[in-house]
Amino acid sequence: MARTLLNFRTMARSVSLRLLEVLLLVGIEKGGATVREYNFTATVFPAQIHSLQSRSEGGWAMVAGVNGRVLGPAVHVCRGDRLRIDVRNHLGGGEGLSISWHGFQMRKANAYDGVVGVTQCSIPPWSSFVYDWEVEEEPGTYWWHTQSGALHLAQDLVKGPLVVHDCSDQASRTLVDEIYSGAQHELFYEDERIIFMTDVFNESVHSLYLEKTGRLLQDPSKSKNALAVGFAEWVGGLINGSPHASIPVPLGQSTLLRVINSATVFSLKFGVDQLRLTVVGTDGNPSEPFEVDEVSVDH
Repeated sequence: MARTLLNFRTMARSVSLRLLEVLLLVGIEKGGATVREYNFTATVFPAQIHSLQSRSEGGWAMVAGVNGRVLGPAVHVCRGDRLRIDVRNHLGGGEGLSISWHGFQMRKANAYDGVVGVTQCSIPPWSSFVYDWEVEEEPGTYWWHTQSGALHLAQDLVKGPLVVHDCSDQASRTLVDEIYSGAQHELFYEDERIIFMTDVFNESVHSLYLEKTGRLLQDPSKSKNALAVGFAEWVGGLINGSPHASIPVPLGQSTLLRVINSATVFSLKFGVDQLRLTVVGTDGNPSEPFEVDEVSVDH
């Protein structure tokens, strides 16, 4: 599996904050395990996902997203909790839908892995499906996304962060409870920050694939070293659902950055100007700490 998820600790200066809406739901105790419920409604809507300098008129494009958001809800769960996610497919246009949990091994829960044609059929238009299983994954950084093929109607932003917390002590469980209830921000909480990156285009990825197959695309985008880095031209990207994101960090202390590349086409580099990063984990697993100036995060 490509390495897509990295955790960092870094010292950084304070920068401004752009808040996002938080999905508010209530945890339920059942059979000794906490049940965390989320409602995902996938729709197509216009959103400003390009900078004003992009080719897209005014920066707007049609996107497929969850709950009317460019960045889907960040799911936080303790290891051992029961996760129940009610997914409603309101995309229209005959689009099927499923959700997969990137990096999860889905022990004893393969039926909810979300792979169309392997573990489930796609959710038909105007129908719903409930993913309901006990999370037994290693604590770490993951993400969720569609697993039903390239969407035809719009750019696919049906995706979001997914964090499994250890919760071996009461303080950790209290933190997850507070994020879940909305008492703490879903992306910026205590000494941790989520950085969710993706690429965006001027058309649906399904159209890009067809153009690539028909040899209609321009030459691949290339890096400074003249290496091909994607089969399509780079148009733009988002961090936490915004083309102009800012991440607040506290002064004078170490901060854990959960960096996720959810791009469809491109690997992306991440770094902080004039600061070094210490990598402490990848793909939901801890690693021996090592320092870097920047990292390439595969998609």
